[in-house]
Amino acid sequence: MPLFWHHRHEGEVARAEADRDLARAEVARLELAALGEQRRLEQDLRAALERRERIERDTLPLARKVVANAELAYAKGAGTVLELLDALRQLRALQLEALAARLDQDRADAAARAAMLTSTAAADPVFGQALRLRPERP
Repeated sequence: MPLFWHHRHEGEVARAEADRDLARAEVARLELAALGEQRRLEQDLRAALERRERIERDTLPLARKVVANAELAYAKGAGTVLELLDALRQLRALQLEALAARLDQDRADAAARAAMLTSTAAADPVFGQALRLRPERP
């Protein structure tokens, strides 16, 4: 049986320091991954917002103007019913595209908010109520 009279636990200290260094490296890796995820979510949200704004600002007013012109032309006898129906079909398709863009923006916003929940998230208008309903953990 070995006797450890002059033992200073050098091995255990070295092992603990190595574990600490590994933990620090893991924390740094996780922080970088979280930052990358946060930036990706922000870019997704920004892209969805720009798409929605572009459709609602540029495309829909132009389609409404085309429909109005097609209705006027049809009423005056200068346009055919097929031209009017085609203009109406395109307007409906663009309205559906605008709704899809709005849905994409809302989804991106919800994903960004959910990923960035913090201790101050209870004040968030979207997720605050859900957090208040969640039971406290001991």
